[in-house]
Amino acid sequence: MGGTATIQLEALFPVDVVERRVRRVAPDATHVPDLLTLEQQRRLVAGARSWPGQEITARGATLRRHVTAVPEWVVDLARAALGRGLPSTGEPDLDPDGWTPDSALITELAPGAALRLHRPKGSGPMVILSVGDAGEFRLGNTQAPTRPYRNVLLESGDVFVYGGVARASFVGMPRIRPGTAPDWCGLTEGRIDIALTRLG
Repeated sequence: MGGTATIQLEALFPVDVVERRVRRVAPDATHVPDLLTLEQQRRLVAGARSWPGQEITARGATLRRHVTAVPEWVVDLARAALGRGLPSTGEPDLDPDGWTPDSALITELAPGAALRLHRPKGSGPMVILSVGDAGEFRLGNTQAPTRPYRNVLLESGDVFVYGGVARASFVGMPRIRPGTAPDWCGLTEGRIDIALTRLG
């Protein structure tokens, strides 16, 4: 009876909903759920809207800004996320102790907005901090912004980490789920993604 109930539950709900745990989505690409506290999420939202940076035009995004003066506490968050997402790989470029992101790409999406597949600039790992409404993050292939790809539901407080062979992948956010932002995260609607990497 218990086995049948488990099978029925998994059929009704994706594994990500039933069991939220660190999951490798592809080689060198990992989803780390619930890493950010509500206090950290609120600080990220306030910072994302106040840090000086250069606005970038991006189809689908409500706001996109490139920030080069990344606060040290955000760098520490990104390092912790890298250590959780890609631990003990043996690759120098993926060692969190030796990695210092010098760039943050802030993307704000309003309800109904989407971000098409694109290939982010930079080198080394990319750490994406997620706040607000849940969004369907799309990890594409390394050849073209087409299939095959994998979709991962990023909820508020989640982090997605990718590097190594996955770093050249096309990524996007085809859909967000309005009304799913938790109370006190700093956003009442929409979502903010903060993607940290090295450009220098």
